Amino acid sequence: SCLTWKRREGNVVDSGLLLLSAAVTGQVTLEQNPRGLMVQEGNEVSLGCSMKEGDMSRYYMNWYRQGPRGMEWIYEEPDDYGKGFKNHFKGRVENSRTTLQILAAELGDAAM
Repeated sequence: SCLTWKRREGNVVDSGLLLLSAAVTGQVTLEQNPRGLMVQEGNEVSLGCSMKEGDMSRYYMNWYRQGPRGMEWIYEEPDDYGKGFKNHFKGRVENSRTTLQILAAELGDAAM
């Protein structure tokens, strides 16, 4: 899974891309938890990303999936989903953590 962000304030845009498990920009650090997991088809899965030394409310958070079809955009807060993802994923941001839930895991959800 991947995560991107864009700063929300003024005319300055500070953006980045999280691949694998962590990213750093300036003093902001993002950590994905869990870094990887195995689940059975049909089970609910939660992936989280925490922001250290920063305020997540100052950024637009996005989730992506890197799979066999390449990079696919899943979600941008507050409630915008890529085509075909809205009924299968649920994203949310709370304080300094963003969470992406897979409502019922499928074989095609596997990603790097």
